[in-house]
Amino acid sequence: MATIARTITRGLRQPAGCELLEFGSTGAVFAFLNDPKTVAKLPFEADEYIARLNQEKCILTRLRADEDDGHPHVVRCVRMEEDDRGGRIILERATHGALRVYFHKEEGRQATMAERVRWCHQVASAVVYMHSKGVVQGDLGGRNILLREDRTVCLCDFAGSGIDGIRPEVWAQSGFRHPMEELQGTVQGELHALGSTIYEIVTSTCPHWEEEKAEVDKGWGEGKADELMRSGKYPYITGILLGDVIAKCWAGEFTTSQSVLEAIDQEVF
Repeated sequence: MATIARTITRGLRQPAGCELLEFGSTGAVFAFLNDPKTVAKLPFEADEYIARLNQEKCILTRLRADEDDGHPHVVRCVRMEEDDRGGRIILERATHGALRVYFHKEEGRQATMAERVRWCHQVASAVVYMHSKGVVQGDLGGRNILLREDRTVCLCDFAGSGIDGIRPEVWAQSGFRHPMEELQGTVQGELHALGSTIYEIVTSTCPHWEEEKAEVDKGWGEGKADELMRSGKYPYITGILLGDVIAKCWAGEFTTSQSVLEAIDQEVF
């Protein structure tokens, strides 16, 4: 019997021939049972989520405008499909999934420092490209960085991101977002998140993760990392690879993502 689409939640329908991979804040990502190389991203069927997916379509179109495959470290968009339910985006599927999830696996914990530095460089180069196209991702971090089979990484999830001066509707998570609220959704705020992202890649953990988890376990919710950073208390980074780059990102000493990329090059290459 042929598989039929079925409703999952909030009006979201599972496409025929697919299985659910994960939910996100805008919708869900599905894997094709007969195609291991692509996934489908669909929005929850409400106007605000459909609008976010449409924004992502605009951003992906912008990011792949220069050449067929776009930037090598931005997730590849295979095609976009339209229908009366908000349509869907077909994207490349990264074998190892999100880098943050990968770090919780045994093989992820064994990633070499050479690989981690390379991933930092690849992420920074993708951010440079993205900013050159007028895009601010808004939620940089390991949950939005995918690891491919060839062990290169790519940025993903531009639903709710900002473009052409319009600030993102999404914010970076606690420990990544800038401690000054007025800088959320700006390039300066993104550079702070880039510092936290480099920290996560190098150490396999998020800034102030233990303190954050303790608060969540008590039922008090997220925000402890933000609270510590607002008071000037950042993680100890002495002796950490790329620690100087991380510190300068957090301190606001970089004004462009290009300068972060160049600093990575100067420190390790």
